[in-house]
Amino acid sequence: MGDATDNAQPEDPTPDSWGRSFGPQSDVLAIHPGAVGDVVLLGHLLARLGGRAAVVAKGQRGRLLRELTFTPPDEPGAKYPLAERVIDFDTWLMNGRVVLRSSGRRPEDFLGHCHRLIAFYPPTETEVRRLARATQAHRHWLLPIRPDEDYPHHLLDLWAQKIDMKPLVAPHEGQAAGALPVWQVPAEHQASARCAAARLGLGEERPFVLIHPGSGGRIKCWPLENFVTLARRLSDRGDVGVLFVVGEAEIDRWGEDALGPLAESFPLLRCGELVQLAGLLAQAKAYTGNDSGPSHLAAALGTPTLALFGATNPVHFAPVGRTVRVVQGETMAAIEVETVLAGLDALLRL
Repeated sequence: MGDATDNAQPEDPTPDSWGRSFGPQSDVLAIHPGAVGDVVLLGHLLARLGGRAAVVAKGQRGRLLRELTFTPPDEPGAKYPLAERVIDFDTWLMNGRVVLRSSGRRPEDFLGHCHRLIAFYPPTETEVRRLARATQAHRHWLLPIRPDEDYPHHLLDLWAQKIDMKPLVAPHEGQAAGALPVWQVPAEHQASARCAAARLGLGEERPFVLIHPGSGGRIKCWPLENFVTLARRLSDRGDVGVLFVVGEAEIDRWGEDALGPLAESFPLLRCGELVQLAGLLAQAKAYTGNDSGPSHLAAALGTPTLALFGATNPVHFAPVGRTVRVVQGETMAAIEVETVLAGLDALLRL
């Protein structure tokens, strides 16, 4: 855990409270340049910490946290954004020292002041301590992006442990430990998602399973042909539709040679906006995909989620939500279509 700075500040609110105190010294500033899944996990932590949050993240990832809302368990009628302010993240190394910039200004000029600083970057305590002084943070932490291999719990629980919070994740398959709320998608993004699905022939009256077949790394991907076989098995039964969603990574990886024939057989959405993807995930009857950002987002939105794992450890990195199931194989190719189909059937019966 990082030490408190020398600045004299009010006493830190308990980090295990849902209180949404909006005083200027209770703000949380979080800096995370990671991928979509990393930022979704950060969103879980911010929701649990409470307070008005500012997030430094790359591109659409910060906007996602600003657009989505959550309801604390002890405030049934309330809705709060996961992040109230988003700052675009740009880093570069200069003389071996990490520098954060925005229009050439100093870090404190665009980060503002905060009560608590949570950093995943810069990678050294010295740099984080400097940022804490610049932002007048009462407390600060430099958190790891992954646990040690022998750590027995989820990454979120490692973060909670370092911030002196209670565990956030139940000891099985990434299900929330009764404390993490479901995230909500604003009505306008839900409407945009419905229009996109309707253009592909999926009307509001027909439930559908959303499939995201990609991931940031090839080693984490179930073979595309297996997803196609799974989709065909689901479609042939006639009780649910199937919607494939791909992003830039999948378009670059597979190209039109693979995606063209896929689009001829199934509804396929080339989704460039994360908030539109969130709207689609929120409306899906169930979701399946690899260890990827969309899998984490589906789980956070409360969509029944079946996540496929091979090389990565689901104990550490399983998506977190109320209805999450994990299928793990020694390799991704070793996972059978029948196993995934059975897992989806169990979720569809819920």
